[in-house]
Amino acid sequence: MIFNRKRFVAAAFILIVLLLAACDHTKGSLTDNIAPTVKFTAYEGIDADGSVNYEGAAIPESEDSILVFQQKVYWLGSDVDGVVKDYRYRLINKNGEYITVAGHENRLSDAEGGWLLHVINNDESQISDWTNDVYAVINFPCWDNPATHDSAKVATAMELQCRDDRGDVSPIVRRIFITKSNKPSIDVTTSKGGLNRKDDPFSSEEGATIVAETGTGIKFNFSMQDNDAYVSELKPWYFEYRFIKRDIADTTNYTYPGGEEWHTTLGQENVKSVIVSASDEYGENLLIPDAHVGYTQDEITTETVMQVRGYDEAGVVSDIKEVYFRCLSGYHPWSLMYCNADTNDVFCLGEYHYSYGLNALVKVVKPKTGTVYDGEHFAHPLFWSQDSTFSAIWSDDFVMYTHAGYKGEFANGKPTGKRENIVLDEQTGKNYYSEAIGIAYQLDGEAYQYAAYLGNPEYYPYGTEGSDSWFKLKIGEPLAQALPIRNLTPGEHVLSIRVLDSQGVWDDSPYEFKFTLIENLPAAERPKDILVIDNDEAPYPPSAEENRDEFYQNLFSGYNVDFINYDDVKEGVVDAGQEALQYSKAKFSPSDLMQYKTIFFHMDHITSASQDLFLENQSFNLFLQGGGNLILSGGINVNGLQEAFNYTPRNIVKDHMGIPSDIPGLESDGSDAVIYCDIVSSDQMKDRFFTGASPAEGSGLTVSVEIDTTENAVGGLIHGINDDATGLVSYFNTANLENVHPVMNMVYTDKYLDTADSTSVALYESTMNKACAIEFDRLNYATGTVDAKTYVFGFPISFMKFDQAKALMEEVLSEMGINK
Repeated sequence: MIFNRKRFVAAAFILIVLLLAACDHTKGSLTDNIAPTVKFTAYEGIDADGSVNYEGAAIPESEDSILVFQQKVYWLGSDVDGVVKDYRYRLINKNGEYITVAGHENRLSDAEGGWLLHVINNDESQISDWTNDVYAVINFPCWDNPATHDSAKVATAMELQCRDDRGDVSPIVRRIFITKSNKPSIDVTTSKGGLNRKDDPFSSEEGATIVAETGTGIKFNFSMQDNDAYVSELKPWYFEYRFIKRDIADTTNYTYPGGEEWHTTLGQENVKSVIVSASDEYGENLLIPDAHVGYTQDEITTETVMQVRGYDEAGVVSDIKEVYFRCLSGYHPWSLMYCNADTNDVFCLGEYHYSYGLNALVKVVKPKTGTVYDGEHFAHPLFWSQDSTFSAIWSDDFVMYTHAGYKGEFANGKPTGKRENIVLDEQTGKNYYSEAIGIAYQLDGEAYQYAAYLGNPEYYPYGTEGSDSWFKLKIGEPLAQALPIRNLTPGEHVLSIRVLDSQGVWDDSPYEFKFTLIENLPAAERPKDILVIDNDEAPYPPSAEENRDEFYQNLFSGYNVDFINYDDVKEGVVDAGQEALQYSKAKFSPSDLMQYKTIFFHMDHITSASQDLFLENQSFNLFLQGGGNLILSGGINVNGLQEAFNYTPRNIVKDHMGIPSDIPGLESDGSDAVIYCDIVSSDQMKDRFFTGASPAEGSGLTVSVEIDTTENAVGGLIHGINDDATGLVSYFNTANLENVHPVMNMVYTDKYLDTADSTSVALYESTMNKACAIEFDRLNYATGTVDAKTYVFGFPISFMKFDQAKALMEEVLSEMGINK
């Protein structure tokens, strides 16, 4: 059979048409959708139809049926052929008007249905009337008179609708909520305390008072008390306020600065406070000064009244609260730096200015180069110098960590104490109820340049050059009151600080913090050779002190030398009120010591304590680590250094004299690094074996010294020594000392041995030829080389014959590279 292609195509076409025609298009269609439904699931409220007029019968007679204004309303949607996507709701008053309430202040226009709006995913840029929430906390209004907002029982309709995943919406359902709320009460104060009355300076009547006196920039704080039950957290909705200016003589005579209308906090992030300042466009017509600071009775004729009322979340208004005060112009903030006699909170850190752990506010691990590594360095306070300035030791990496503020911020000006957070006037010292809102810095007469903010007009509104330029910050910014000062140069500096208050007034006499940074010059380049520090107690008779002073002045004659008494330095620091700066310890400033190549420190008096040298551990440590030399004439007091420094891990006795400070006992049994004859407990005053000292082998010294036993010798005047004095000397067990060299050994006499008891004989034998002076070649931390020296003399230099002592000292100084 021959295949007819045309007939086959025609038959297939007819068959397809018949099949399509046989299909019922009304069955199984994918385009039809059943609308979702929604219902209220909460028990509260009254279901209602869609009528608008629900006043009257809708309000039950029984108070038990009246709801508290705040309700948590739940709902649930369903969709038989899909899923419910989201919901929307709106509120309607008895007049059929769409309304907003506290917590839902925004809605679509009435023309768009009046649905309340929501922020999506906490993104303010995404606003919709639809929400995924299945409940809402609604603060229903409880007032029906817009002129008074007095408390009333009010019926409000809430309408609800849902939408499914295809965009179809449900029929609207309605529920009526009948609520009430009690009238709240309010209070008004300021951020700096209540506006309390004060004594009237112009009245002779006992107990006469006037209202508080304030500046022209005040932060007012409002509070609300409400007693509605069953509300999880009662909060104010907003407050309204206005100002009145009234005559003191006739309080019925008043005006409304800025108009009689009320100003509102509605819309503010914090509705419970407002800053009103005469310096801005908003407040200049509200806070008008009544007088100037220091006014006379004739110059004050008006007072200021602030009226405030508050609205709770039900929209019920409180009674009006009034506060009275006298607004004065002329107040200024009182700027300061917390580096003062009360409490220091300024710390510095650099290559040559640090502590090993006196405080741990700021720290950094600073490994040195080469063979030197001395652990963690901690920031340390500035020092008080002899020229009555703060000082520190400069380096390229030097940083000063400041703490600036204002008078009244802390109790007694102590940042470690209670925060009072008030602003005191610089002239009168009074609290003028202002806020500190800004702070600015200048360094050496121009804006301090903080790299991260350079070029930003918010921080440098007048550039960075010239006396009008300041680095400005807002109080509360991390750097505002804790600015690190970097990139400083050696020399004198002035850091100027001024605070801005909420009056818009800057401190017109900025606080000037003066400090000096001293270069850590190599010892050989320092301008002066020797500083002689007298740490001897004033002996009796007074002529002994005169002889001792003369002895040392002549000993160093011909050298570039200065003399100073330790007690004078101590008194200077105490008189300046700066003793607490170094925790009642160091009195010397390293910046003063850094002027010298060598320190000669003498405490020859047998009753001198080693405590003063212990107090100077930090200042001397920085001087010695910088390469300075030390000569100590201590006699018996050298032994006391071990005990004084025993619990100080990093100290000058161990690190710069080579004498370990961790010896637990001080018995004279030869086990200690330093020993002495206890002339009191062993009754050995008569057993005088020590007559002088001679150079130790390999010491480089050639001069021997003998005790001066002449009538007017220093030792004789102080202690009655007319022969020799074993009990005035400290001896060194150099076997117990590392890297320490004996430079002088004791010279003994045996002329008393025939009459001495066995104890004295044993003492003589055990101390013969012991070292009584040592030399320690020290590491110079500034250069990393061993080129600094310490000499410790265990006998009093001033008790020796002068000519011998002078020759000995010339040799010692020559070893240090110091010559006349």
